Amino acid sequence: MSKKWSGTTKRSVVVGLVLTLALIVYRFSSIIPPLAVAIVLAYILNPPVEFIRSKTKLPRTWAVASVYLVLMAVLGLALAAFVPSLIQEVMSINVDFQSIVESVSRFFEQPIYLFGFYVDLLDVYKEVSSTLQDIISPLASRTVSFLIGLASSLGWAIFIAVISFYLLKDMDKLSHSFYDLVPADYRHEVRRLMEEIDAIWNAFFRAQIVLCLVVGGAVGAALWVVGVKNALVLGIVAGILEIVPNIGP
Repeated sequence: MSKKWSGTTKRSVVVGLVLTLALIVYRFSSIIPPLAVAIVLAYILNPPVEFIRSKTKLPRTWAVASVYLVLMAVLGLALAAFVPSLIQEVMSINVDFQSIVESVSRFFEQPIYLFGFYVDLLDVYKEVSSTLQDIISPLASRTVSFLIGLASSLGWAIFIAVISFYLLKDMDKLSHSFYDLVPADYRHEVRRLMEEIDAIWNAFFRAQIVLCLVVGGAVGAALWVVGVKNALVLGIVAGILEIVPNIGP
């Protein structure tokens, strides 16, 4: 039976966790996003690794390597099949961004008559114009930006793959080390809580992946059938945005 936490213990734990998290975010802000992706990837790939271990009795390292080999083969086939078409569609996007900026500027230069009052939006436009230019400038020179972004993304992808591999390989050791840090009186309660969180998040991640694949594939296929340009790009965008609540396609 777990010992009941006192109010002082609860407050101390919460304050300690918040301060630790704030310190980590401050010191390692640039590396946190790819590290978070690596952790999520290792978490998602853990069930296949456990399945292979249960069926083949392979050591964990070999099971992890097998999952990564299959994943790399699938990604390689997908890249070979879709990347040339994707690059062609991205390069064929022809939007006159400067014209868009000028149209937005003309709109904000005209005051709006609302409930008997004139509202001058020019000051608002001046506040956001610099941000708008920052967004549009890389889009206008999309060829160079695309290549630079591709090289940067490749480097981060290698970093994520290596970190997630070692996290997945040593997940059992990391789990035991984590529980060893918990006081013995609370270890059973923390273990039960983590098992419940693990079950919920496993189901959530699997559902999100399936939703993204289904929505992205359906949107891309439907747009391709009706002859919309850049159907592949729009399908990928729709699949990625499906993660964002209330936005999606």
